[in-house]
Amino acid sequence: MYTYVIVDDELLIRKGLIKKIGTYHETLTCVGEASNGNEALELIASTNPDIIFTDMRMPGMDGKQLMKNVNELYPSKKMIVISGYSDFDYMQEAISAKVVNYLLKPFSREEIHATLSKTIQQIQDEKGVIEEVKQKSEEYIALSYQADVQQLHNRMLSLHPRDHLLPFQSERFKQLELAQFHVLLTIYSPLPIQENLMTSTETVTFIPHTQSDNLAFLILSFFDQEDNKIISEKVNKAAIQCIEKLSSSSYNECCIGISNKIESLSSLRVALLECITALDQRMITDFGKYYHYSEVNVSSQIVLWDKSQPLLYYLECGNTAKVNELLLDFFAYYIAQPNLLLYQLKAQCRDIIIEVKRMIARHWKNDSNHNTSSSLESVLTTAFDLNGIQSYIQPVLTGLSELMKEQSIYSNEHVIDNIKLYIQNNYAKELTLERLSSLFFLNSSYLSFLFKERTSQNLTDYINHIRIEHAKQLLRSTDDKIYKIATSLGYDNPKYFFRLFKKLTGYTPEGYRKDESLNE
Repeated sequence: MYTYVIVDDELLIRKGLIKKIGTYHETLTCVGEASNGNEALELIASTNPDIIFTDMRMPGMDGKQLMKNVNELYPSKKMIVISGYSDFDYMQEAISAKVVNYLLKPFSREEIHATLSKTIQQIQDEKGVIEEVKQKSEEYIALSYQADVQQLHNRMLSLHPRDHLLPFQSERFKQLELAQFHVLLTIYSPLPIQENLMTSTETVTFIPHTQSDNLAFLILSFFDQEDNKIISEKVNKAAIQCIEKLSSSSYNECCIGISNKIESLSSLRVALLECITALDQRMITDFGKYYHYSEVNVSSQIVLWDKSQPLLYYLECGNTAKVNELLLDFFAYYIAQPNLLLYQLKAQCRDIIIEVKRMIARHWKNDSNHNTSSSLESVLTTAFDLNGIQSYIQPVLTGLSELMKEQSIYSNEHVIDNIKLYIQNNYAKELTLERLSSLFFLNSSYLSFLFKERTSQNLTDYINHIRIEHAKQLLRSTDDKIYKIATSLGYDNPKYFFRLFKKLTGYTPEGYRKDESLNE
């Protein structure tokens, strides 16, 4: 529906025009009449019509001046001139004012209808252009915002971020650059976090994690310098509100890691690492809380799970049932220890995977750098509950066990040959008579007797012989410190290693390294 006003000093003309317009096939509503230009301007201001019908000669402000004023004040309004004069000046002014048509009195109903059709078409065309511009503008704003969000997301997750951020495209993020500092909140939930649960404001920016539905970020921006206590209270309040909002939507096991202040969004990677550390330094079964980053070192006196070596042995044997059993025991152990931290669980997972990679390199001749696999590291930096970690570790290791079964690693007929092979593959680990007896299901006394009988060497001497041979290789091929070589071979006491090396070779480790005749 469209609206119009009529400006004419003759009442009969106004009423006749309204009648003719009333027969038009589209509904048009007259929202007012005026007898001169001054009244017309007031009427236009109060009714905001789509179309203005105006006479040219009127008392007070005439049609020429009205058109000028309307063109300046309301350039989008459509004007139709109705006049009894075909004066050139009037027509020139009408053309200048971009009127739709100049109708000479008397005019027919058909002329009015044709002019209305032309006018409405122009209105629709202009609205279409405006809507298109508006849509493109909204799309540009949305794309600019998403591009800036993606840049910050990449900044956080990139291992080697650029020195500086690219210029922001959206006004929203350009404003964030004016902040004095920011604090990052990293939200974790075992359930996928719905984006509609979090909203951005002038000082809070929500960024979803594109690689994990269980993670999301909030950037709190502070535009004024404030006391640290006040800042801490505001950050805590934001974290509490976030937890309450998530908890009300069944996210009862969510938790939040909070970074220190950062002065620039360029430092978001540092802030994320602080959040991860904060989440990792909490107890495994602790949920529904927020945790601030601190540089407190994790205690090394807590006893971790001590069955890693049997797990790796059964994995290498391809004993999938035992691997599954030990993995269940591994995760049950951490659940049962209330003081153990998530960080310690992750650290032991990393150690196990490092040994697994060495095993794979040994049997499949892979070129391995012995670093934790990137896939595991990705899991450990995005999972902050035991189930998330277990859901990755369990299938990976049991699947590998099935592959190892085909290798038949320890399948020699004589058990001592299998033990010797195990020692050669694991010389750097803790190799005691009791541990080896347990792994190969033998009585320790019987194993000692059997080993001496078959090799003419006692077990400890054989282990030391293997280790010292590897020590010779390391002394010849590396510049590593003596204590470092001793540790890498399973000797916690460098002095003991020193004495043993000299006893078995006749040289001190340093003397052996310097004697060129031994290195030929």
